[in-house]
Amino acid sequence: MSTSEQLVVLPPITDAHDHVIADAYSGVLQDPSLDGLTSKSEVLTRIQEECLQRSEQGYQGFILFRKVVEMGITAEELDAVSSGLPIVVLEPSNHGGVANTSVLTQVRSFAEGKKLQGSISDDGHVSEHYATAAKNMAFASVKDDELSRSLEDVLISRVRSGISYVHDMGVRNGRDLVVIKELKKKWESERSEPFPITRGYIMHLGEVGPDPVAEIQTALTEGKLAKDDLSWIGIKFLADGTLGSHSAHLTEDYTDATPDMQFPRGFSTMNSDKAEDVMKRAAEIGIREVAVHAIGDQAIDDSLDLAEKWQEIAAEHGFDGTRFRIEHFELPLPSDEVLKRIKDMGIWAGPQPNFLTDYGYVDRLGEERIGAISPHRTMHEAGVNMIFGTDRMPASPLFAVWC
Repeated sequence: MSTSEQLVVLPPITDAHDHVIADAYSGVLQDPSLDGLTSKSEVLTRIQEECLQRSEQGYQGFILFRKVVEMGITAEELDAVSSGLPIVVLEPSNHGGVANTSVLTQVRSFAEGKKLQGSISDDGHVSEHYATAAKNMAFASVKDDELSRSLEDVLISRVRSGISYVHDMGVRNGRDLVVIKELKKKWESERSEPFPITRGYIMHLGEVGPDPVAEIQTALTEGKLAKDDLSWIGIKFLADGTLGSHSAHLTEDYTDATPDMQFPRGFSTMNSDKAEDVMKRAAEIGIREVAVHAIGDQAIDDSLDLAEKWQEIAAEHGFDGTRFRIEHFELPLPSDEVLKRIKDMGIWAGPQPNFLTDYGYVDRLGEERIGAISPHRTMHEAGVNMIFGTDRMPASPLFAVWC
């Protein structure tokens, strides 16, 4: 075979932490990327051009701009370039960003009387639940058939990149689950290869999202899901945010915390009592898998406590209590103690090799803590059960292997 004819062949790879549903929503909404822009003026000019073009076309919906680093952009600056459209500029982690006044007004109205985690400020910055509320408002305009077509395109692109199967860790509601199920039927009837989504975890987002168990139960009652579908459905909790947005929950202050910082150690986005109730109700209808997003050391500790409760629930129902995943597991401190605890419990850590590039957060964690970040080899040598994904940052198995 000549060099020009050589092909790269990969074994079947499961990306155990992907967000194909979120990418499908982005595909329908045609979210513009600001990746690569290095100055505030460049970003604002690009936003102005996009908003003007869509406004002239009669578009009135949300625009979610993605992948911009922190540049001190304010709501006032966005108001000046947004042509009256509601816009949000999301940071790379998607856990926070900055919004214009139109969005801030809607989010504040939604949040009234609710207990949301995170922050919303007059200068336009939103984090965690407040950012999620804005994204939910944008996604609400997407129709089922649009979402399904876009999801199929996303899955085809994943397969072409070398990913055979994915676990979607960001299902938002029962509608998303039904769209996945219906596309699975279509895919399997039209193609010779198996459907790529083998797990879908519906998130519990507190008061910013619907009750995941109620969503599943409603879909079952209406016949849109069957009991057999529960074999690929799990529940996901979020114990904290991200290092990039200073919302990952730490046991000690961020190294770069300032006196006026509202949450110098980040914060919890999970109510343990409510999470336990959700797990009990999930087990009663046949859900057998739980995942928790936890990046900071305090969030990991909280997640291990929740795993103990899950194992008690599993024992009561007679199923495998080790089917509990702590996703990211980025800062397990103190390492020896935490790794022994997770190993002894037999549950799974779901780190992303891509997050090894988070060593750039030395400003947030300092030299000592940054050395403990994403300890893949240490976890392996400690005998911890591990499962890997990309968090689509990027969605490339070869980049993850390189990391």
